[in-house]
Amino acid sequence: MTFTYNLLMLKLMFLMGLITININYQKYTSDEVLMKLMENEKKIINVEAHFQCLIPERNNHIFYEVNWGYDRGKEYLEGIWQKKSKQPSGLSQPIKYDIWKQKYAFDGEKYSYRRQRPSDEGKREGSGRITTLKNEELKGYDTPYTLLGYNIKVEGRQTLGEAIRQAQSIDLREKMENIGGNLCYVVEVTGIQKNSYKDVLIWIDPQRDFRPLKIEVYRRNEIIKWDKADLLARIENIILAKIEDTWFPVEGDVTFYYKQLTKPENMTQVEFAGLPSAEQLKLGKYVLEPLTPTYRTVVEIASVRINKGINLEKFRVEFPLNYQVYDDFEQKGYWVGGKRGYGGIFEKYDAIHKDR
Repeated sequence: MTFTYNLLMLKLMFLMGLITININYQKYTSDEVLMKLMENEKKIINVEAHFQCLIPERNNHIFYEVNWGYDRGKEYLEGIWQKKSKQPSGLSQPIKYDIWKQKYAFDGEKYSYRRQRPSDEGKREGSGRITTLKNEELKGYDTPYTLLGYNIKVEGRQTLGEAIRQAQSIDLREKMENIGGNLCYVVEVTGIQKNSYKDVLIWIDPQRDFRPLKIEVYRRNEIIKWDKADLLARIENIILAKIEDTWFPVEGDVTFYYKQLTKPENMTQVEFAGLPSAEQLKLGKYVLEPLTPTYRTVVEIASVRINKGINLEKFRVEFPLNYQVYDDFEQKGYWVGGKRGYGGIFEKYDAIHKDR
């Protein structure tokens, strides 16, 4: 009984990172770790999955539940979103949610989306837009590829490895660190994109396809490197599952942060607010606060299809009858089917595309 208890305690301490086991991992340089990371990223040509995005602090409220697919830069999301209903101000009432039906897709050239929301009832069936990647909203939604670090850059469709390769500098810490019982290489990335003020820490698991198990994004600080007060975002608690011969993330948390300047203990908030900015900076203390609630991505493992091919039609958005659509390429707004729109717009979908 005592032996079993001690074994369980040792396992728990190992998982918590309080103890480590010396394993003879091959020693790599930072460039070699990057090469291994990119080699394993290339193994996934395309992937589809069904997943939920939950908000744990709201009793695991399902923010959205979607079908998702990615194929060499092309991507789609289609499903339902549960968004807070508008409620009268000043009234304390239980939170209510409206159901939105939405699809977002990028086909390699055009980014399109359609939305159907409760406020559309009686006015139109829904609305949509066809635009460029510059106005992309896809990165505003966490997906399994967020857990792989594919959204680490603000713009573009790079993998984590491609983004690191374009950084100003890459360094590998001397000591490996324990993340959830897995020894990881820790990669320090300075300047994740051109003229970037962001630096990134990445914990990479060499035993499982060199997948990231934790990612932290920092505001650049030349004086105190990796100061927790400069943390902007953290991707953590990543769980990997082996699907056929590929390790793939099936769960993980994403949280964004900001730093708030707080008053000293011997001063009231009113007194502190009345000080000049220079004095506030001198006397105050920065405290890290969550900018958003933590969002948890949970993938239905049985739904994951890796390298099975994806129908190209899934990366396009079709607009049903009576949808109000704005086309940035055509520089026109129209109603599908010719229904009269706001501002006197009255154009048939077929008429706009008659020359194609």
